[in-house]
Parts: sequence; structure tokens; C-alpha cells
Amino acid sequence: MIIAFFGKGIALEEFEIEIKTMLIPFLSAITGVPSERQAIIKEVGMFILPLVLLILLIESLIGLFLLFEVQVRASALSLVLLLLTFTLVLIVNILYPSSELKTCGCFGVLWEEPITWWSVLRNIVLIGMAWIVYRSEASRK
Repeated sequence: MIIAFFGKGIALEEFEIEIKTMLIPFLSAITGVPSERQAIIKEVGMFILPLVLLILLIESLIGLFLLFEVQVRASALSLVLLLLTFTLVLIVNILYPSSELKTCGCFGVLWEEPITWWSVLRNIVLIGMAWIVYRSEASRK
């Protein structure tokens, strides 16, 4: 999570563009409205930067909390929920691809890769790992 935070944070404008591009197929899929880029961007445009900053804040806090073993159980569960959300967005973007989307944005500019089913599989493995941390912490209590 710390690496993802830095990779996205050092190129904030690029990450903002990736979020916009990822949201177009996702919003089209959940609303059933054909993806008219300008209309969708106009509707959600004012929420993009706050969303980008929120994602960065959440990733940094989860990473730091897990690293320093602060609220491990809550952090691991938060990570599961965050990765589930990211995975849902990835799946929608695989099923309804945008020609403008170049990378998954998972690790920002540090590790650029296209969105593929391998991205989804990686997230599933990470979800499993976070769930193990959550369950092991719960069993300690």
C-alpha cells in the first residue's frame, strides 16, 4: 500500500486521468447509460480530485497502520474492502474496455501494467493475504 501510495502520489495528474478513464466504463455499466465521455466527465468531474486524494489517504493509512501494527484488524479489513472495490472496477474495465485506458493504475508510475485478468488475480491473492491477517488478528483477541 505504501508503494502504491508513492507511485500514484508522485504523478498525481496521471493518476487523476486514470481514475477519470476508469470511471467511464464503470459508471456506464452500473447506470446502463452508454459511455459518452464528455457527459460522464462533466457529471463526475468535480468529484475526481477529492476521490484521488481520498484513495491516496486511505492507501497511506492502511499501509502505515499495518507496517507499524496499529489497529491491525481494522486495517486488514479496510484493505480487503478497498481491494474488493478496486477489483470490481478492474473487472468492469476488462468487460467494458476504454481505448483511452493505458494502465491499471494499481501502482501508479512505479509499475505500469495494462488491465488484465492477471491484475484481478493479483488482487484476489492480496485480498486473501489481507483476510488471513484479519482472521489471525481476530483469533489472537
